[in-house]
Amino acid sequence: SGCTKPGEICALMGSSGAGKTTLLDILAYRKTIGDIHGTIAINGRVIATTEAKQLLKQVTAYVMQENVLIGALTVREHLYYAARLRLSYAEFHGDEGIQQRVDDLLTMLGLTHVQHSKVGSEGDRGISGGQKKRVSIGVEIIHFPEIIFLDEPTTGLDSAISFEVMSTVRLLADQQRTVICTIHQPSPATYALFNTLLLLSEGQVLYFGPAAEAVRYFAETCPYRFPYLTGSNPAEYVIAVASGAIAPTMAEEEQPEPEQAQSALDEETGAHSSHRRTKTPRGGGGGVVVVTAAELAGFYLTTTYAERLQDDLQSPMVTTTTATAAAVNWEDIARTSHVNTVWSQVPILMSRMFLVKRREYHQLALSLVKSIVISVFYGTIFYHLPTGTDPNVYLNRISIVFFSLISVLMSHQADIPDILEQRLLFNRERASQTISVTSYWLAKFLLDAPFNAVFVLLYSGILYALCSLRTGFRHFWFFYYILWVTDLVAYFAAQFVANISPSSEVAMSLFPVLMFFALAFEGFIIYVPEFPVWSHWATYVSYLRYAYQALILNEFDGNTELPFASLYIDEL
Repeated sequence: SGCTKPGEICALMGSSGAGKTTLLDILAYRKTIGDIHGTIAINGRVIATTEAKQLLKQVTAYVMQENVLIGALTVREHLYYAARLRLSYAEFHGDEGIQQRVDDLLTMLGLTHVQHSKVGSEGDRGISGGQKKRVSIGVEIIHFPEIIFLDEPTTGLDSAISFEVMSTVRLLADQQRTVICTIHQPSPATYALFNTLLLLSEGQVLYFGPAAEAVRYFAETCPYRFPYLTGSNPAEYVIAVASGAIAPTMAEEEQPEPEQAQSALDEETGAHSSHRRTKTPRGGGGGVVVVTAAELAGFYLTTTYAERLQDDLQSPMVTTTTATAAAVNWEDIARTSHVNTVWSQVPILMSRMFLVKRREYHQLALSLVKSIVISVFYGTIFYHLPTGTDPNVYLNRISIVFFSLISVLMSHQADIPDILEQRLLFNRERASQTISVTSYWLAKFLLDAPFNAVFVLLYSGILYALCSLRTGFRHFWFFYYILWVTDLVAYFAAQFVANISPSSEVAMSLFPVLMFFALAFEGFIIYVPEFPVWSHWATYVSYLRYAYQALILNEFDGNTELPFASLYIDEL
């Protein structure tokens, strides 16, 4: 059990595997699988499981350990788009109010001087690691939440930058916000910023109380005396105690009966730890002292700290210290998943995506060049196809249809790494209920579709002219239309493969397999009527079969310049 109040930073600490992140995810309702017991209350109100997912995420913020940001955007643009998605445009009286909120947050986070600098990414230098972490925090707290959860906010940062980041978090807490964070071995200066400490070992609470009193508790108050070297890092000391790296110094005659402590723990949690840590005491006699995490947790339950916590839990606290708290309407929050509707999110997301595309124009340029090069390449190979009765006349036209479908199909394989990279951002924004699945998908499709249509049109126009395919404006547009629809199918297939795959390597391996299946049963390698009976079903599943046959009919059906066209149509 634990209780944190506005204006406090509660640090969840312990050795690796102690359960810090698991506890944080449960409190933030980010972890819903497994056997989870207990209740979560805000301002004295117990949140039922059915409404917690929506309610908690509206009044809380969760800052992930990794910085999931868009490298092409500036600091200000990150906060601006977060504000547009998470705040009501009408309540803030339009763009001016949104910009004022961004200005306030930039000042609060100390990012005003870099507001027009690109965030940057791997291979594209941008702002520093500490500034990126503050941007990540700003994106999540743009709606000024009551409670802020942070998962290892100092990971990968040196002690000076870590202190800089946590000092910003301290400022947020001083504005009567509740902050709960997991952290691993902070510096003494960073540790001094915490109000309370919850120390975990093997999923059990060894200590919950003022962070400044933790050293004295384990060195003097706790029945097992763990020696503390004056001047050393208190964070490293308490983690060493939790992991069993420090041997307690206690005479054998002073060793307390463990039954009382274990009984208190069993009564509280019903849990029992069989993993025992055996240490040799430093100092005078007594031999070996055996202490377990369960015994330390049991001793904690008999202390005044535990009694004080129970008193707090018995008297539900109603927070009225901030305007935000007073304005919270729990019923409205429980009924509403997102501040903005799906249709209002779509143009915001499209604007952000277009800005990124415009700044990463080299990707569009590469796709444009690729379409020209491939079409010219095929066009020169099959240049000015003749007509007549020669079998090669028909085979060449069938071949150009087949290779055109392949080029369109495989053009989206290169999109998979970008889709996987964007998936991290999508998951973060979806988890915080910033966006919905529908709005994100619509925005991405509506933005990408016109660009893809232009690339396919460029490819079709060059290829059609160089190869001298069937004359007639109607036949050209039908050729383009089929390739465009095939391109859309490949676009959706790439998204599907990327989103079901755990990594880019798996997706890049799986996509060609699915495409080969479609190619194998389209009817070019083996004519459809010649497939074995047991495999006929696959020809109906292969969507390329329909595109292939449509293009063949467009080229052959009724074409007087190809006298034997009907024979090939019958065979296909």
